Amino acid sequence: MPLKFRVESLEGLEESLKALYKAAGSEFVLDVEGAKSDEDIKNLESTMRKERDRANSLQREIDKLGGRKADEILTIMDEYEAAKAGGKFSVNNLPEAEKEALVKELLDVRVKRFDREKSDLLAQLEAEKNARVEVEGKFISRDRESLLHKLMNGKIIPEVQEDAVTLLSGKLQFNADDGNFYAEDGSPAEKFVQAEIDKRKHWQPESHGAGARGGKGQLQQGLSGSWSDDLNFQ
Repeated sequence: MPLKFRVESLEGLEESLKALYKAAGSEFVLDVEGAKSDEDIKNLESTMRKERDRANSLQREIDKLGGRKADEILTIMDEYEAAKAGGKFSVNNLPEAEKEALVKELLDVRVKRFDREKSDLLAQLEAEKNARVEVEGKFISRDRESLLHKLMNGKIIPEVQEDAVTLLSGKLQFNADDGNFYAEDGSPAEKFVQAEIDKRKHWQPESHGAGARGGKGQLQQGLSGSWSDDLNFQ
């Protein structure tokens, strides 16, 4: 029966065999000259793993060289270093395959950089455009309301002027070509506003003299009619 190299206990072994084992931690191993210890085996396995990783890494680098021999690579490196030291380095000093690969790599880098810069510029342009539109919209809205107040001032009663401005603001569009406001039918703002006032007698101030409307009560009566329809913004 062959002897086991490692046992957990010496119990059950013949006395003559017990002398062949030595303690190794909580176990017993055969006391054999030249045998590797557990620590030796672990160190050996660690070294083998490192060498295997190093070999794989080297193989990956070699694969990048396209199967070129070491002498050819060393020649290319020498030519490159000599050309660089003399200030004469050019892709023309490289073999054709190396030249094509280098040119392609440079083009790819430049194209990617150009695309990235283009994307950044477009994003910046869009942000500036949106900001400009927002600012222009605020100025146009302010100018439209200011124009309506100016065109209505003195022509309609003060009590309805703010509501009238709100009502007519949506019906005037800004023309960027000449900087003026026009109605949907193309008529100038002044003509449009006057026509709207003429259609609404209850907007107009009371006349003084013959035919004048009688007092505040009559004004309220005028406001209770078609004025409610004017507040429909649809």
